[in-house]
Amino acid sequence: MANYQRILLASDFSEHAKPALTEAARMAQHRAATLHIVHVDVVPLQGGGDFGRPPVPEYLLDVTKAARPAVAKDPFHGTNAVLKILRDSSEAAGILRYAGEQEVDLIVMGTHGHGAIAEMLVGSVAQSVARQATVPVLIVGSGSQASEPCVLAPVDYTARSKAALAEAAFIAQRRAARLVVLNVVDFGRVAHPEHMEIGEREQRAREELARLVAEMALPVEVEQIVTIGPSADEIVRIAGKVGAGMIVMAPSSHTTVERLFLGSVCKSVIRAAPCPVLIHREAASGVRSAAA
Repeated sequence: MANYQRILLASDFSEHAKPALTEAARMAQHRAATLHIVHVDVVPLQGGGDFGRPPVPEYLLDVTKAARPAVAKDPFHGTNAVLKILRDSSEAAGILRYAGEQEVDLIVMGTHGHGAIAEMLVGSVAQSVARQATVPVLIVGSGSQASEPCVLAPVDYTARSKAALAEAAFIAQRRAARLVVLNVVDFGRVAHPEHMEIGEREQRAREELARLVAEMALPVEVEQIVTIGPSADEIVRIAGKVGAGMIVMAPSSHTTVERLFLGSVCKSVIRAAPCPVLIHREAASGVRSAAA
């Protein structure tokens, strides 16, 4: 399992941010971790890269005034929390910079979903952080619905995917949740799909998935599902079908160009998932990114 000792929650303390607040507190309590609750006040850069000094917004003058009412409720009872207001040139840059300085192990943040066109052109803050961070990132949509205890783990048999599955099993165990392991047969990603019939490929996928689950000796009972179709669409569909409370998956293995212009499986899942999505990475120490 991942050793989350320092968790960063990026929040604006709005109503839309409450699901992320609750999920971050839950993760911190399960790991006995310190929760860094961070808000980034965006200010423009001036001249040689220095931050300008516009008047400090009223609500930022007092950290307690800004944050305490949002976190002093039941989900945060007993959680070791650090409140911090930052100023940076962008929200993503501030989050990543602070994460690097504090060597956090997990970043949690919400996404308000500003529309497909905006996300396609500039990307949301959540997607930008998820793309650049080198530690796991948990994205909690403002529309995430309360679901039955179930963790969905899509796998593709890579080492990164297996690490994500191990983390999903730990989360399921701590939450007394079902663990559903999913493999999607995506013929759009097969080099020579004509060399194998659909039924044959599906049967082979079932056998491969059963071997993987047996080899990993996961600490919880596992439900195995194999489906056929576009990867992101199937992950979201199955998440809704099984009532997933969280999706745990490894980052997509596309190139930088594909991520920027064609999107990725992770990006598509984040946009459409009915529950929080944990992009799991086996991190080195701290966050290292272009923004930091």
